[in-house]
Amino acid sequence: MYTARDIKIIWEFKRPDDIAEKQYDAAGDGDVLVVLDLCPDELLFEARIAREIVNRIQKLRKKADLEPTDVVEVYIELLDGEKSILDQVLKS
Repeated sequence: MYTARDIKIIWEFKRPDDIAEKQYDAAGDGDVLVVLDLCPDELLFEARIAREIVNRIQKLRKKADLEPTDVVEVYIELLDGEKSILDQVLKS
């Protein structure tokens, strides 16, 4: 009779034939398998824009030698067609 110590389950990712190779990636150590969907979506794009805005503001604060508690006002000028993207980012 086999016991739990005699059996080891190894996880392996086999990409379906109808899925592009660049769409998913997988890695594991035998016990844990992580599968990533590499296709960017709208939420990922919005998160990138939000991080970029915060990053630029932080760099400007550092350049101005501001303290973390110093209050600043931020003004953003958008190019035509970019308003809806920023609206979505600011609402999230």
